[in-house]
Amino acid sequence: MTNSNYTPRFTAPNIAAVLRALPETDGTYHDVIRRVSEYGVALSPSTLSKWVSTGRADIKANRRQTAYARFAQKYDQVKREHCAADANRNRELDLALQILERTCECGNEKIILPDGTLADSCRECQDIKDHGRPTRRST
Repeated sequence: MTNSNYTPRFTAPNIAAVLRALPETDGTYHDVIRRVSEYGVALSPSTLSKWVSTGRADIKANRRQTAYARFAQKYDQVKREHCAADANRNRELDLALQILERTCECGNEKIILPDGTLADSCRECQDIKDHGRPTRRST
């Protein structure tokens, strides 16, 4: 039987799950809770909001050493570093650069050399360079 008045406790595993999930989200409470549930922790957006707002109130009241204040400080820091618009743009730019690095001038994916590094071109461009024309490969 489930108690509908149950509120998840402000415990280390719950706090750790929130802080671990936060960088993988857009920073909204709903998205954080969606990711936290993937770590096996059941929280609601209102519970998370209460924890953060309690911590921010403690900070404002100059009680920075309470557990809620320390949590809110860390939550805001992680959110600033990973969920801000600039952080999202940087992640998107990094992904675009990785794709560009793996793409040959012709648009195909570059081949991986035996030593695990990327070649300068794709297989077709390598064949053209080596033989003057693409070679036919059996699939």
